[in-house]
Amino acid sequence: MGNAQTLGKKSKSGIGAAPPDDSHPGGAPTSRRPASARASEMVRTNSMTSSHGILGTVRLLASDLDGTLLDPHHKPGPGTLEAIRAFEAVGGVFAVCTGRDKGSAAGVLEGFDLDKMPGVYMNGTIIQGAGGVVLHSAIVPQALCKEVTEWGRANRHLAAILFVDGDTHYVMDKSEEWAMYMHKVLLDPEPLELEGGWSAAEPKIPGHVNLMRVICPPENMATVKPQIQALVHGQANCAQSLPTTIDIMAPNTNKATGLHILLKSLGLSEARAAAIGDSENDLEMLQSVRVACAMGNAAQRTKAVAHFILPKNSENPPGVVHLLHLFTKSLARNTREEASAPAPPPPKGEPVRVACFGGGAWGSPV
Repeated sequence: MGNAQTLGKKSKSGIGAAPPDDSHPGGAPTSRRPASARASEMVRTNSMTSSHGILGTVRLLASDLDGTLLDPHHKPGPGTLEAIRAFEAVGGVFAVCTGRDKGSAAGVLEGFDLDKMPGVYMNGTIIQGAGGVVLHSAIVPQALCKEVTEWGRANRHLAAILFVDGDTHYVMDKSEEWAMYMHKVLLDPEPLELEGGWSAAEPKIPGHVNLMRVICPPENMATVKPQIQALVHGQANCAQSLPTTIDIMAPNTNKATGLHILLKSLGLSEARAAAIGDSENDLEMLQSVRVACAMGNAAQRTKAVAHFILPKNSENPPGVVHLLHLFTKSLARNTREEASAPAPPPPKGEPVRVACFGGGAWGSPV
């Protein structure tokens, strides 16, 4: 998007265009106005001070993994963990929001204690709150799992099918090249082969499927994607998460709905949240938050809904680290200013509410 501000590039005007001033309502997340309308709002101001003021209101930063927090070798970029800890030290909350399941995420996030961190996994299928509490878990309708499996049987020359149940992955035939792609290339857990595989008249697919994946060579995606979208339509949700991969989730499931559940559990709203992503499965999440950021290596559709464009995940420092430093500085400054500001006097003519520990109740007017 031409009017999105590119971060990490020095200019005479400093940080540049700020996100819109209007806050997201406290209800469920909804898509914002078209990108052209958002762009006109983003150029209201071009001063570093106003950008810091808005960025300093962000309490939670939600980050995608592949193509965003992870470098092209599927490892966190240099300085990532230290930048997250610095953001948390000034009161920020960092949440992983990924298409991976938690076990897969743990395999590529060495040094991260995911058991204690809030997170949105499998594109909003499983939501983990503070302290590791599972807030939400969804499953793909079993009838749709069977339909997609039969499509996979008829189209083995085009794509492979993978099932995810919690942190366990299953495929029909491990000898298929693309059935093993997520394990060999994305470092996912090695999948188990389902009993009978394709030779069974009715394949024994798992009875509890959190997520299905259709995996194919990038050159086949133009053929595979519309067929899967037509199959899923009205029964569940799907999104392309990688050039090779389509994720199929439960109905009304995406990263935005998952992030909303997480924010509500933390007593926050989308108006206090920012998100970073690079792919199609990040779109709803980016459209739902106060500050939306896309990586320099992001798909054009993702950049189109962003307020800020970050350096690529291959750069040093990578975009996520650059943004975390900016949020940390802004939040720390806002916190200092709030602490030093004098408390406003109570309005005249109205009762003052205080804590009463005698016969009254907390907040009784006196």
